[in-house]
Amino acid sequence: MGILGDAFRGAKSAGAGFAAKQFIRSYLAKYGELLDLDINSSSRNILFHFLPKGEKDNVLIKILGYEVTTQRAKTFVTIQRMEASREWISLLAQDFVVGRKIEVPEQYAAAIKMVL
Repeated sequence: MGILGDAFRGAKSAGAGFAAKQFIRSYLAKYGELLDLDINSSSRNILFHFLPKGEKDNVLIKILGYEVTTQRAKTFVTIQRMEASREWISLLAQDFVVGRKIEVPEQYAAAIKMVL
């Protein structure tokens, strides 16, 4: 396809990345603000800074491995390992996030499958 094909793929990827960021932002909104996001789909790692509500300092969250699955026309993300710059957040993640299926809302499902 050449230059136009590359531009289309780039735009499509950027749009999917934006939608994936919106999903993560909406998932975390109740707890604080997503400040930045870096998704590396080839290594299946996600890094982001997050500012918890009521806190002055942000937290670095590292998702080190994840799986995207589809069951009965629903999309899920399962986090395999997660670390945070604050130990208590890492411990909460181990107890309540790691290994559990997180359902992706339908409006974000196609983007999540494409980006992750």
